[in-house]
Amino acid sequence: HGHLSNIDSAAFSKFLAERGTERIMLGHLSAENNTPEIAKKCVDFATKDTDTEIFVADRYEITEF
Repeated sequence: HGHLSNIDSAAFSKFLAERGTERIMLGHLSAENNTPEIAKKCVDFATKDTDTEIFVADRYEITEF
């Protein structure tokens, strides 16, 4: 219902990483149904065999990339 699951996000991140994406920023995480740690862990696992850096945007402040 409008949210991308961590599993789908990880799969798409893997797709991008395998095609040369160097950095991925995870953002707009649900405050009620997710945490930055869980989202990053899922994407880190999916992209572990790549050189892609994974970042998580802060929920309340501007995040430098």
